[in-house]
Amino acid sequence: MVDDLRCSVCGKNTSWVQSKRFKTFPKYLVVVLQRFVLHNWVPKKLDVNLTLNTEAMLSLEAMKGNGLQPGELAMPEAAESDEMEPPMDQNLVN
Repeated sequence: MVDDLRCSVCGKNTSWVQSKRFKTFPKYLVVVLQRFVLHNWVPKKLDVNLTLNTEAMLSLEAMKGNGLQPGELAMPEAAESDEMEPPMDQNLVN
């Protein structure tokens, strides 16, 4: 949840929630485990065993998207910025 976000449609500060869902399911789902933590600003590798029940099926149906639901509003796409990029000296870049 994001609080105090300025709505681009109505211009008011509001709270909103954004959800990500699957349109289609991948043939293979790769999960990356975060095995490192910072302990006193020093990276430490966690010794963690992951046990999977390969007999049981994993159901992702609850994560499948069905488009906009009643009561939901789509946020408009961001417009192109009118800001100009600063000039670059190609001699300094290369």
